[in-house]
Amino acid sequence: MNRQYFALWVFSFAVFGVNSAVAQDQALKGNWQAVELVDNGKVIAPEAIPGWLPSGGRIEILDNSIAFTSPKDGKRYSRVFSVDATTYPRQLNVYDEGKLSGQGIYRIEDGRLIVCLSPSLAAQRPTDFSARDNSQRAMIVFTQKDEKANVGSAPAQTVSATPIVNLPSPPVLPANAKVLTDAEIGNWLPGTWRFQDAYGGFFLSLDRNGTYSTYRESIETSAFQQVFRKLPLSSGSWKLKNGQVVLQCTSAVYLDRVCKTFPFTIRSVNAADMEFVDYAGNSGKAVRTKS
Repeated sequence: MNRQYFALWVFSFAVFGVNSAVAQDQALKGNWQAVELVDNGKVIAPEAIPGWLPSGGRIEILDNSIAFTSPKDGKRYSRVFSVDATTYPRQLNVYDEGKLSGQGIYRIEDGRLIVCLSPSLAAQRPTDFSARDNSQRAMIVFTQKDEKANVGSAPAQTVSATPIVNLPSPPVLPANAKVLTDAEIGNWLPGTWRFQDAYGGFFLSLDRNGTYSTYRESIETSAFQQVFRKLPLSSGSWKLKNGQVVLQCTSAVYLDRVCKTFPFTIRSVNAADMEFVDYAGNSGKAVRTKS
């Protein structure tokens, strides 16, 4: 299943209110944002969802259809659906040119729209809200968005900058241990570093000209035969002072990170790896992937 078709199919599942109870019809209309995604056992990082789903994971529910604009070709797309509200969980079907193309279940809980999908007709309709390894399912959680707050029109300078937090002090070193100076750290620091977290590989590139960029990189074949390769997350400038690196974000996937600082303290660094404490006080280790 190609990516564009998957995009149309997935978001078609989010629209089914016209055949539901009237109260649910009214609750479903409007703009929705995908905030959680599990694809065939793979938990997709929140910041990676905009790159995994079209239009940043945003849809608009209009009567008995959904609509979204593809970021690839700029075209507007929509799909039709049917729903059986007498079943538990409620069932839904999606049709493409009159032919059944997918099946799933849904529920509304605490203002969230939760959808579990089986895009392949060879797979059975989900009976529970899960997307385990090799299940050929995806589970998506949507929350409603207020389009009156136009993210694109908000000037970056109005976002208040966060102060540099006081990170935990480095551990006490043996008496004969050498403390790295800023000059030594600055010599080793430039390059691309990879940190493994719960969502996969997180990359930080520090350039000697004082600029930085972050991105995630993953090569995964999902239930929908999509391959996710690289998603830029943020960029800006960086500086080093007293063993602390401060990232000043000027561009990011999420607007609330723009014009904010994200510091981390270097505990050790060499040609191969780096140990650090991040702005939240968590310690970690990154490996160099490129000088």
